[in-house]
Amino acid sequence: MKRLLGIAAVALLLSCFLAAPGSAHSTKGREKVALAKEEITVDDLAYFIESYVHRHKYRDLAEPTANRFYVKDFKGLVREGARATVAFEVLDTNGNKTFADSMAFMRGHDGIWYYRADPDEKRQEVYTFVPKAGLFQKLWVPLCGGGAMLGIGGLAALRLRKKRREAEG
Repeated sequence: MKRLLGIAAVALLLSCFLAAPGSAHSTKGREKVALAKEEITVDDLAYFIESYVHRHKYRDLAEPTANRFYVKDFKGLVREGARATVAFEVLDTNGNKTFADSMAFMRGHDGIWYYRADPDEKRQEVYTFVPKAGLFQKLWVPLCGGGAMLGIGGLAALRLRKKRREAEG
């Protein structure tokens, strides 16, 4: 029984550290949150960029735009302080053509990244998707750790009190 529990514990630990390579931009099992990381990557911005390109970016370019434009490939990210620019290649399914484009992002004073297509437009909060398990870890693991420390401290105090009573009596 102990051996089976040991194997299960090792398997659980390994599954925490190994990620499925095919789920890079999948939203399955993920929670949508505002992008507030200081050090960002293309993958952090990809969720927003892919959706924006598909739904909004080329509305004025051509009609109809529904299901027409997709991000084919990300070429890179250039970061300069509170600004970041992501270069990518777009696939226009009308004629199967590709062209290069980029989007510029700015980090606000609140630490959240924003996108503004036009200076006259209202800025849009950039979102990303994080694993729901990651949210669990950020919230509950510190609480559980603190609870465990309080429990251990309480047990140590009870044991010390019991030893003192035995020594007195």
